[in-house]
Amino acid sequence: MEKEPEQRYLPTPRSGPELNNEIVAVYCLFYNVTLR
Repeated sequence: MEKEPEQRYLPTPRSGPELNNEIVAVYCLFYNVTLR
């Protein structure tokens, strides 16, 4: 069974580095918007 690369970005139970990555991304966006 071959897994498509896109599957990694589908909504799935996140944990560890993946969840941390999302938090950092959202934080960066929020930070940039606040600086404006």
